[in-house]
Amino acid sequence: MLSYDLKTMRIGLLLACCIAATEILVAQKHVHKEISRGNEKEISVTVDVSFGKVLILRGEPAKVLEADYYYKEGRADDFKVDYDIRGGKGILTIRSKERSRFWSDSNDEEIKDREWVLKLTDAVPLSLKIELGAGKGEFDFTGLQIKN
Repeated sequence: MLSYDLKTMRIGLLLACCIAATEILVAQKHVHKEISRGNEKEISVTVDVSFGKVLILRGEPAKVLEADYYYKEGRADDFKVDYDIRGGKGILTIRSKERSRFWSDSNDEEIKDREWVLKLTDAVPLSLKIELGAGKGEFDFTGLQIKN
């Protein structure tokens, strides 16, 4: 009788874990964007984010950008990436400006609900302009060619 109760408890615990994991996966949304590198000699990067967590680190040489945006609430189109090449210089702009939520009574949970992981090429010099609102920024420029 005891072994049956332990089996029932294990099955119940396993089922509860599966349901919790499913709820987390359903609640978390994800957008992935990539930009392949051409013959740019340098890249100007602007990151302009109202709130959330932004991680910037070294990516692959063949890609100007590999970006992942994770969020629970909001819209996927809040994550804007524009890229243009002018005279051999790449101009990359990454924006997320949802001002109505930013200026409202946003709490720490909303800030944690948004995360940007931005991997930049290490193949050419980069000029960075980073503007962050409420939230957290973690930057590891190891291996990147930072010009400005």
